Amino acid sequence: MLATRGRILLLALYGVALVALLVLTAPRHGPWFDEFWTRFFADPSVGFLNAFAVRWVADVHPPLFSALAWLTARVDRVPIEEARLLNLIPLGLLTIYLALVGQHLPRERSFIAVLAISLGSSAFFIDYFIEYRSYFTGLCAFAGLTVTLVAQDRRMADDKNGTEFLFWCGYTITLLTCLNIHYLTMAMTVVIVAVFGIAAAIRGDWRRFSIYLITGILASAPFIAFVAYQWATIQRISSDYWLKTDIPSAVMMFVAAIAAPIAHKQGLVTIAWIAAAILFLRSTTRQRLDRTAVVLLIAIAAEIAMLLAYTALTAAMTERYLIPLAILSAALFASILSRPIYESRWLLALFIATNLLAAIATAMPHWSDPRWDEAAQYLAEKQKACSGARIVPMQQDPNDHTPNTVENYNEAYAYMARKWSLTLGPVDTPSSRPNDPACADYYWADHFFAAGKSRDLLLTQFGKRWPALKGCRIEVTAFRSTAAVFEVSGKAPDCLR
Repeated sequence: MLATRGRILLLALYGVALVALLVLTAPRHGPWFDEFWTRFFADPSVGFLNAFAVRWVADVHPPLFSALAWLTARVDRVPIEEARLLNLIPLGLLTIYLALVGQHLPRERSFIAVLAISLGSSAFFIDYFIEYRSYFTGLCAFAGLTVTLVAQDRRMADDKNGTEFLFWCGYTITLLTCLNIHYLTMAMTVVIVAVFGIAAAIRGDWRRFSIYLITGILASAPFIAFVAYQWATIQRISSDYWLKTDIPSAVMMFVAAIAAPIAHKQGLVTIAWIAAAILFLRSTTRQRLDRTAVVLLIAIAAEIAMLLAYTALTAAMTERYLIPLAILSAALFASILSRPIYESRWLLALFIATNLLAAIATAMPHWSDPRWDEAAQYLAEKQKACSGARIVPMQQDPNDHTPNTVENYNEAYAYMARKWSLTLGPVDTPSSRPNDPACADYYWADHFFAAGKSRDLLLTQFGKRWPALKGCRIEVTAFRSTAAVFEVSGKAPDCLR
């Protein structure tokens, strides 16, 4: 059996390697449209009350993360690529909390360690750490809440080792965050707390049931108040929301989320889970399944039922909304198989090594993912080669009347213009710069979902947007980052540009 110090050293090395990978990966890829929304909401030049009333209320998410981003931006307004590293804050807080729980409850160390390794190496953990969005903060909060609920469910009646205060502090903070960070996270939080609360009541632990019920109601108060205030906006936006998902597609997303802990890009991680399962079956075939694992299984089933109902009602479902489901799946696997992994020297080393390889395999493609930088760099080269080249930025859908959309597009293109030393004007507005016949004009449509569209379709869409350019010579360049750049050239009288 591996000594405690050896385990701690292995876990520490894994943690250092993972954090180094995250820190190196986060600034390496270009920004994308949703990150510009975060930057728009966090603008420190806008006062708190004005930001709340004009910007945050018009969003489709609760205002908690926007408020936190606004506060940090007032300290230092860093570029998006550096602002992603603010995710180290919730990661650090989660790490400290899990370490404290493990210190006070030694029997939970194997569960916490295996869950942390599995989550830390997963695609959703890495993908959302390297985004300047709310999802990673919600991920950390839901992971902390899950560990708290599991550890409380397993606590012995004679536990008198100072965990009471730690648990309820962790529970309160993570619950408040989960209920106010994202609408789907809120709904999934209600489900998991309700399942664990009912489980406590069935076992006769009415005290814990009452605490879950009362704290759940109190912690929901800010969310309920904001939804009531925002309700008219939510109805207006959701009546024609851009995200449309059918039930079969949603089910495939659910399956992928549940399989996330064991189906990493690096296939060897599956071997480690299978080895742990074999050891588990050999040693516990005649024992009952851990009761907390049963509760987690019921919670997963309840979450899926709720998500199916939500999808049927709204059709608004995407992979990033399912982070809590993936966490619960990882917790289920860890609750069953953590002990054989943690107590075996070779299996723990294999589990760490394969998960670290999985993390690297997930992170590396992001190192060469330019996103908005791809088209911006292309245009910077064009404008540098011909200084009279005019650039007209475009929004994805001119009929999108979602509040603040045009303002956010303008800020997004302005951000890229500063980064790449571009000269351009307002969104969807013909350039006011004098026409240089020797240079072409460039119409830049980022976040345009151009990849996969045919050249003819792109030109048809462009022609409908700019009918006055019908007599011009138009060429289109589609980028894998979903951008499209339309190069317009020609002279009057045939081409009126």
